[in-house]
Amino acid sequence: MTIHRASIKTGIAVAAMVLLGAGIAMTQPSETGVTRATVCVGSNGLMRMSPSGANGCRPTEQPVRWVVDGEVTDVHVGEGLVASREGGLVNLSLDPAILECEKCNDGKAFAGFNDGPEQIPRGDPPAYEPEPIAKLEVPEGSYAVFAKMQLFNNDMGLDTFVRCKLTAGVDSDEAQVVLENTRIEQFPVLGEASRDVLKLQLVHRFDTAGTVVLSCTDGFSISEEVGGVPVDGPAQFQHLKIIALKVPTISNVVLGN
Repeated sequence: MTIHRASIKTGIAVAAMVLLGAGIAMTQPSETGVTRATVCVGSNGLMRMSPSGANGCRPTEQPVRWVVDGEVTDVHVGEGLVASREGGLVNLSLDPAILECEKCNDGKAFAGFNDGPEQIPRGDPPAYEPEPIAKLEVPEGSYAVFAKMQLFNNDMGLDTFVRCKLTAGVDSDEAQVVLENTRIEQFPVLGEASRDVLKLQLVHRFDTAGTVVLSCTDGFSISEEVGGVPVDGPAQFQHLKIIALKVPTISNVVLGN
């Protein structure tokens, strides 16, 4: 690396930035009246002058060529750094935009909730296809999506079958829960609500702004009644939450044993 007409202070700063992987190019108006020197920079940051040039540096050291007694005329830095020049000194600083979350491309979390309680839709027999109960709008990007809610059945005399599906574009996840009745045969008026927690998750890439949809249905895939008697109790949900975590990239593969 060659640095033209830099001051000793500039050279020290440049050597430090070399260790950090930054590229700095400097120009100078003239080559006259300058002194050149080779400095060996160790992996621990220590520097020493080499009387025999680059050949005098140890294998663990990086040779850096300095030109002193000059004036810095230009500085070029990579993304994330800001440079300014005052006479022969160069000031380097971190670009503030990197620290501003509003300008971040990734790492944001989009979330929504519904504490309820609300009824799980019955759907249309005999298929009882899930119907949307919650939607979350997200901007373009790659996401890891999580959904969770508590289900409960207050009819202690009937089982309740709940099917739910979390969808983002062509990607989806499904789960089924049976909330068993809590009726005590010897004391049919005694019992309590049956509860369970349902969780779903997926990953998806939205090329444009999109929607995460949670759909559910409360019903068995058979007739609603047998001999005029209901076979499926009413189910409700509460404490519903959807979180879409924006990530730089996603990988989704088929798992083997």
